[in-house]
Amino acid sequence: MRTGDRARLPMPRTPAPGPLDIALSLILHRALPFASGKRHAAVRARLGLGQDPPISQRAAGARIGLSHQRMAMLEHQVLDVLAATGPPLSMLRALDVLAEVAPCDSATAALALWCERTTEEIIHPAGLLVAADAAGLQPAVELVELAGRRTALVPAGSAAQRAAFIALARRRLAEVGVVRLSRLLQGVGPLSDLEVDVARDQVRGGERVVRNGDVLWWGDDTSSAIVRPLQRMLAGCGSLTADSLAAGIAQHWRYRKPDDVPDREALDVYLAGQPAYRRMAGGRWSLRSPETADELLLPEDRAGIGVIRTSPTGHVARRQLVEAMVAAGYSGKGLPLLIGTSPLLVRVGYGWYGLRRDI
Repeated sequence: MRTGDRARLPMPRTPAPGPLDIALSLILHRALPFASGKRHAAVRARLGLGQDPPISQRAAGARIGLSHQRMAMLEHQVLDVLAATGPPLSMLRALDVLAEVAPCDSATAALALWCERTTEEIIHPAGLLVAADAAGLQPAVELVELAGRRTALVPAGSAAQRAAFIALARRRLAEVGVVRLSRLLQGVGPLSDLEVDVARDQVRGGERVVRNGDVLWWGDDTSSAIVRPLQRMLAGCGSLTADSLAAGIAQHWRYRKPDDVPDREALDVYLAGQPAYRRMAGGRWSLRSPETADELLLPEDRAGIGVIRTSPTGHVARRQLVEAMVAAGYSGKGLPLLIGTSPLLVRVGYGWYGLRRDI
């Protein structure tokens, strides 16, 4: 038979029968009836019709000495036949199985297909989704990438919700530095653990620690608004417990929403994940490089610390703080607010202040 006659071979218009892997093999032989076994194996590897995910056209062609353009032609021949004959019945059943088990990792999905007897051998779900797309189907699941070259199946259409979750997580980490997963989910709606893992890989700097059934995410110490009050307190007071630091941040952010202020547990997780801080005995925290403490203080901090340390009791009246800050160059109009929101200062009586101490 001449090469030109191959296009005129009779093409069945009925879906391929049998389990999914056998049906796809039959379609492969219908599309490439005169190709060698090596070419069939290369096309299988390209489409992911085996235990491994699909490989690139260039990698598949290199296995048998073909260019990626020629490999693309072979691939299109197979997919065109699949589109012409329609999806096998076993493919419809396999997609239903994936919809039932999702969200899950790809290995679990492949095992579920085999256990439900939709395939005779293990087949990677990525290959099934490629074939389903060529057959004109719209699967209820989609494949996403995880860290470490792993893949997973999640319900289709959840990308918008994951994007909203990622945007909220990035914004809250930039604002607060550490957030609880439960509070993030309150803002975007429920997501499965696997979908959270997918989103977490895209949240730059995010980490997590399980505490009391919840997950705490902390961000990069250089990008969070929590950095300045923390550095000011530790530079001015030496060392403090997480309770004292949390109280100072709450005072500094007294006009923010309460949900934005990290509690002691969240702050402890945040500090443990940052290289700039050091845990000391008794649960106290200090700067890892105390020699840079003076550089981290603001001018109003130096003025307040100076006047407080000259007092025998360590307590001064607000009037003395105002006078010290005016002498440092500050205007008197906004000083009451500046004093009231300073993380270093704590009120010890009506109109009297001292440096923050451990709670």
